[in-house]
Amino acid sequence: MTRSTRNQIWNLVSTRVNSLAVACQTCILRDDRGQDLIEYALMAATIAVATAAIFPQSIAPNICAIFSKVNSSLGAANI
Repeated sequence: MTRSTRNQIWNLVSTRVNSLAVACQTCILRDDRGQDLIEYALMAATIAVATAAIFPQSIAPNICAIFSKVNSSLGAANI
């Protein structure tokens, strides 16, 4: 195999790999399946913090216990 043939093959392979990488990156950037879940979790956390700030301090441990249960459930589900 000559040097020019190896260079042509290398150029072809590198071009294909680059185009595949760009296609994968485009798919990853357009994927927004988990976006709603994150938004709802942030909204729930904001409401919980506001509630803990407004209401008496006796409610704050209950909210902490709820989030601890949710965290352990998500951990058990491997999410």
